Amino acid sequence: MEFNQETSLYSYIYSACETGDHDELSVVLYGRENYREWRRAMNLKLEMTKKLCFVDGTVTVPAKDDPKYGAWKTRNELVLSWIRGSISEEIKENVEALTNAVDVWRGLRQLYSPGDPLLISDVEEEIDSLRQETRTLTEYFVKYNALWMELETLLGDQNKCSCGKEKMEQEKVKTFLKGLHERFHSTRSRIMRENRPLPSLHQVFTLIAEHEELVNVATNEVTRREKLIPNQHPHGLTLKPPTGAPFKCSGCRERGFGWSYRCENDECKDDYVLCEPCANAVMDKPLVRHPFFKESNFLFYEKPASGNRICDGCRKDVLGFVYHCTDTDLDLHPRCFNLKRSISVELEEEEEEEEESVSVSVRLELTRKIPKKCVKCKSKKVGGESKVEGWAYESSDGKFCYHVSCFKEIKLEDGYFSKEKLRKKKDYDEKVAVRSKKSTVSGGGGKKKGSGGKMKKYFKIAAVVFQLVFAAIFGDPISLSVGFIHALGLF
Repeated sequence: MEFNQETSLYSYIYSACETGDHDELSVVLYGRENYREWRRAMNLKLEMTKKLCFVDGTVTVPAKDDPKYGAWKTRNELVLSWIRGSISEEIKENVEALTNAVDVWRGLRQLYSPGDPLLISDVEEEIDSLRQETRTLTEYFVKYNALWMELETLLGDQNKCSCGKEKMEQEKVKTFLKGLHERFHSTRSRIMRENRPLPSLHQVFTLIAEHEELVNVATNEVTRREKLIPNQHPHGLTLKPPTGAPFKCSGCRERGFGWSYRCENDECKDDYVLCEPCANAVMDKPLVRHPFFKESNFLFYEKPASGNRICDGCRKDVLGFVYHCTDTDLDLHPRCFNLKRSISVELEEEEEEEEESVSVSVRLELTRKIPKKCVKCKSKKVGGESKVEGWAYESSDGKFCYHVSCFKEIKLEDGYFSKEKLRKKKDYDEKVAVRSKKSTVSGGGGKKKGSGGKMKKYFKIAAVVFQLVFAAIFGDPISLSVGFIHALGLF
């Protein structure tokens, strides 16, 4: 398998990590005397938020017609706001006209630390002590490369000799290999043993990344079943099948019924659980788009950006993990973001007269333009909205329409399969059966199919529609009869 370094770095650069995104820097730059302190604080913030690449020269400005331009512009402006918000008014005047974060960063360095021996010593110490530890391979590479780029800029003319550059390149690779996690021990030893001189830093990164991908492919099933999520939970999470009982996701704070990642460590008292969409999102932190919002670039955040936020899919409160677009100010729950656009099933219907079965197709489409009243709430509007907003599932024949929000309001925690619900289910099933039987009349020596057959078919399709929507929203393809669904107040 060939590793694509450009794709890997792009995925990292344009992913999101909300930790620290909205925190103000504790240090304000006011001159040469505190530049080193300010630089350390800002460097840490940029690394935590995966924005270091926007000041070290790794990221170049994409062309305006490049699909990456919008994402670059958003992050560049964010980093600019952090820098400008952490420098004094006098200094701000010197960089006010600059619109690229890397230009501002370099301008401040030239103003307050040209060839500063103390700063050079600081950077050299950082390089020598840097270790991968809990960072991903890409995170470690980006941090390490940024420090070397800064050191080379600070050294300037001291590093123009070709022999000096070659020696520095070799030292750069050795130090990088030394800081790798122990799981790369065999790969590191092989590179050191088989290559004289050593490959470039970028070539070494590619070799190690290829090895890591091969290991990941070989253990794909294990990694799917077990996830270790840094900064979220100290223990590994195991993928577990649906149990039939609801749970509250520790990420998005929403209810779920389907596959989930759970902590099974005996020492854990948190009862930590993540629904599958949240677990995948927090691991990958991708930059994504949704078909309903084609102009929006959504980033994953571990908490709402600010204040009270509402999901633009279901119109419910955002309480935890969320996909957010800064440019359009839109929010989507991870579960809402991953709702299937279309779901369908084929039913076999028995025809009483011909005594044979015919196929009936039930198809549902997710729509943001609610076409008719919701079967449950009897309204086109969602909740207390003043206008028709939110998403809904509508059947292809136009007979059924359910707000996504109405399904999320179903009270299932209290007695998911309680005796009272099951009793109501049984009573209702019996009533449906009796009414269907009465509607079928005999005459002329044969049976005549009346409204009972149509009613039976309607309720059967209604039950299937419910199950499909339930599975799409909550993640559990449960099997419920007509009576149980009626007991929940769904029709």
